[in-house]
Amino acid sequence: MSIGSRFYFELSKEYDFFSLREDFDNTVIDVQESFAPASFVVLMLRSCWWWISYQILLKDHEISIGITNGTNLMYFSHLTNLTMVLTLSYQTISTILSAISILCCTRNLVLYQPTKLSQRPNIFICLTWLMYTTALVSEFVVCIGYWIFEYGGPSSVPDVQKGTNIYKHLIIGFLVFIDGGLIARIPFRVKHLANVVVYGMLYTSYSLIFSYCKLGTRRGDIYSFMDWHNNPKDAALNSIFLGWVAAPIVFTIFWFESVLTGCCDTSGSKRRCTKCR
Repeated sequence: MSIGSRFYFELSKEYDFFSLREDFDNTVIDVQESFAPASFVVLMLRSCWWWISYQILLKDHEISIGITNGTNLMYFSHLTNLTMVLTLSYQTISTILSAISILCCTRNLVLYQPTKLSQRPNIFICLTWLMYTTALVSEFVVCIGYWIFEYGGPSSVPDVQKGTNIYKHLIIGFLVFIDGGLIARIPFRVKHLANVVVYGMLYTSYSLIFSYCKLGTRRGDIYSFMDWHNNPKDAALNSIFLGWVAAPIVFTIFWFESVLTGCCDTSGSKRRCTKCR
């Protein structure tokens, strides 16, 4: 199947939002191999990564509140921190799925393999899928926005936050991709761009309300490049760039990666699939 045919195939009405179907034939994705490989090494890696992310978020929250005399509302109003919470949520559920995959206690219930093309996977798999695609794209949009608009040089970041700053605005995005795209092989679907668009629109709406109501310790100013109250034109242009240019481009790149490197192959080097009736 060509890239163009695949694109229109995924956009068609017959292609479900959470379809496991991988081609025109009766081939579907192997749920366990693609979302929760039964590997003790994978479980350990995911557990360690979860602990590191959690500790970094706690440390950064404590330092930021102390330095700025801010509040929880102000801290979690930043897209960076909000997206990190989303990523941490993905890490949590994916780690649990890996544990279930190894322990086998409820594998058939949570990681069951649909036997019909029209069947969706379990709700936990669907939730993981949504979180992964949204978190991955959003982390890279955060990275682009920060280094283009917000970063003011080494002196703009306190020494005590330099490490966590690099992790939040660069490293974490690549780790999400390594976990979900290379280890677990979670596929991208064209229709899942809607997740990212909705996430961006909700945050933009929130930033508008936050700014005009002058909330937080900075009187509504979350980011200097998104100051809706004092500079609405630049705020709108920057929001459009990040939400309607950067996000779709990032999504498209990962969709191409998913299609070109994760296509049907039972060798184990690519996404594993199985036949379905």
